[in-house]
Amino acid sequence: MKSIIYNELRINLRPLLIWSIIMFLLAAFGGLEFSSLQGSFDVLLEAVETMPKIVKVFFGIYDELPLNAPIGQYACMQFWYALIAYAYAAYFGAFILARDEHRRTSEFLYAKPYKRSAIMAAKLSVAFIHMFILSALAAIGTIAFLLPGVGAMELVPEVLITTAGMLLTQCIYVAIGTLCATLMNSYKKAVLGSIAVYAISFIVAIIIESSSNITFLNIISPIRYFHTPTIILNGLGVFYIPLTIALIVAALYAAGAKNKVRDLRA
Repeated sequence: MKSIIYNELRINLRPLLIWSIIMFLLAAFGGLEFSSLQGSFDVLLEAVETMPKIVKVFFGIYDELPLNAPIGQYACMQFWYALIAYAYAAYFGAFILARDEHRRTSEFLYAKPYKRSAIMAAKLSVAFIHMFILSALAAIGTIAFLLPGVGAMELVPEVLITTAGMLLTQCIYVAIGTLCATLMNSYKKAVLGSIAVYAISFIVAIIIESSSNITFLNIISPIRYFHTPTIILNGLGVFYIPLTIALIVAALYAAGAKNKVRDLRA
């Protein structure tokens, strides 16, 4: 199993580097941008106030966390971090399991003396390592660029707890992507299916945020489980942590069961 993990880490190094660079550059750009805006937020806030709420939501601007405060600026950046992190999680969860059939290497891999469950576990280990690295880079980039630029190093605990929430949500989308890879009969359908689930949940999250009276629908969108303003103001929800674990376990159990009996294309 260790050899499979090592091989998967080596094979998937390039996409990890690409997405990591994107995440780190986003953090650096956000830090430089917000630090340059210090002292001129009054004009910016006037423009923001004229925006419809749904437009502000699309830019990661929340009424609970004013944009002229460092915590509001971090929340805005966290919105964009999550956008990238969840998309990669949904894609990679499907990609890493369906890739071998797409590249016609499944016969070589599954002919080795490993159970399918062990191969799947190794691939998932690599996926979760990728998610941790991406989340860690978002946090490191924030602490290195944004917080010093806006003079708010005291927000490090908030950065760490919201990053933990983001990582948990990434794991949900990895599990969903893995399930899609076992249910769909082609690589393209698996990836598109996983991305579609993410896109739908993103749209639902935007609708919920724009309408203050339908928060009871949070349960159908994983993006809302660890919503940045909610975590900052109230901490990690005691309801959503076990729900997240249950969803991940259920999705991976179903994926494992399907993976044992599915036909593999060489």
